[in-house]
Amino acid sequence: MNREYRRKKWVGLGLTIMILIAAAVPAAGWNTTNENALFEMAGYQAQQVPEPTVSQSGGEWLIIALARSGVPVQEGYYEKYYRNVEKILKEKNGVLSSTKNTEYARVILAMTAIGKDPRNVAGYDLTLPLQDYSKTVRQGINGAIFALIALNSGGYENSAEAKYLDYILSAQNKDGGFGLSPGSASGVDLTAMAVQALAPYAGEKKTGQALEKALRFLAEKQTGEGGYSDGGQLNAESTAQVIIALRSSEKAWDDSLFPAETEGMLDSLMGFEWACQGFSHLREPLNMDPMATEQGLLALTAEYRCRWKTAPLYDMTDGFTPAFKDTAGDPNRGKIFSMAEKGIINGKGNGVFDPKATMTRAEFATIVVRGLGLAQRSEKIFDDVAEGDWFYGYAAAAYRAGIVKGVSATRFNPQGTITRQEALTMVARAALQEKAADPVSEKEAEEILALLRDGSQVSDWARVSVALCLKNGLAEEPAGQILPTERVKRSEIAGIIYNLYFKINE
Repeated sequence: MNREYRRKKWVGLGLTIMILIAAAVPAAGWNTTNENALFEMAGYQAQQVPEPTVSQSGGEWLIIALARSGVPVQEGYYEKYYRNVEKILKEKNGVLSSTKNTEYARVILAMTAIGKDPRNVAGYDLTLPLQDYSKTVRQGINGAIFALIALNSGGYENSAEAKYLDYILSAQNKDGGFGLSPGSASGVDLTAMAVQALAPYAGEKKTGQALEKALRFLAEKQTGEGGYSDGGQLNAESTAQVIIALRSSEKAWDDSLFPAETEGMLDSLMGFEWACQGFSHLREPLNMDPMATEQGLLALTAEYRCRWKTAPLYDMTDGFTPAFKDTAGDPNRGKIFSMAEKGIINGKGNGVFDPKATMTRAEFATIVVRGLGLAQRSEKIFDDVAEGDWFYGYAAAAYRAGIVKGVSATRFNPQGTITRQEALTMVARAALQEKAADPVSEKEAEEILALLRDGSQVSDWARVSVALCLKNGLAEEPAGQILPTERVKRSEIAGIIYNLYFKINE
């Protein structure tokens, strides 16, 4: 299967599964408490594992959770892991395991998560062992599942891919679940992991039908309080795996946890939280367990990524997004993360986003153009924008799209610091161009702005635009005011552009 096709496979399930899930489940209970728990726990675990290396615990799963959540880590942390893997490969002549190919799959996932190419680590191609289908499936369905997840994580070509897919599909039991080997009793954990592996192929008829059956199995197995047990006891790991499964598709499952009459899986998982440092395997006794902690962090990361509309946990085809260490506690942290991952807004290097800094008119126009997906234009528009300027093509594209008009007929004032009313005027023009907002009349604008303490301070040329942004949820007024002439902050800009981006792409 070619790489472009594989990327498209992540789009989601067919209509029947979307109807099934939408009918059965309420919206997820994600909130700032969960988000803060993720960042606090992950940060604590990174401190407890100063030398991450190849390991079932304190190794790849922690690296994946940290990298995919964007939790800030100490400088050089991922490079340290990479060097440790190189050292092990050299010592073992490239052989991570002679019996378990899941070792390779796990390291492939971690390498991809931190933006490294697993096909060349210390001169070794870690995807090659996964071409050995027979050896991989000696571990049963577990081997096939993680082989597929690893290969799809970065769109890596592999001659055994179709065999792994067929193996998993043929192993599904009549009840819709999956066991360790074909014909063995169905279990929650393995069924959830099978869903994770099959999700990229959801658009294919046979796979879509298998996923529907698997989801029905998981819905039936949920306990009354929202969690899951595998082996008779409610536990964190089973619940975590189902959360990851339901967040393994961008489209079909992005608003859903089920069933409707329960508190939900996320609430159940948080019931295993231990001192905001990790998770316990069981609730009694309640004590931190390494495996439960890392699987819980992966589940929170999957939920976090879903909440901020970024690619699923194991879809890393768009590469690695560095964390911003100075956004902790920022109300727009998730929106900054989302826009940075999509390449729409950038940091300032060395893990710094500088959320309280202001932004120039050229920088803002560039971000809007990226958010709209417009191509740069090689065209001289303004006298104060030279062909050699980095923003030359963006300014021309923004002008031709009707987003910017300049401060005069010939000047753009690219280095001028943009105010809130200027930013909202550009955003309003973009939203109208893309038919992503309802227009506002001058009378309606007066009514909307009259509700603000400083609505009368909005300039005449910006009143309709500012009102449009408020009415359509593109901007929020802090404490009943808009502060129109204040310089808008980078954090707020990320939030505004996030709102615009998803209004356009709804």
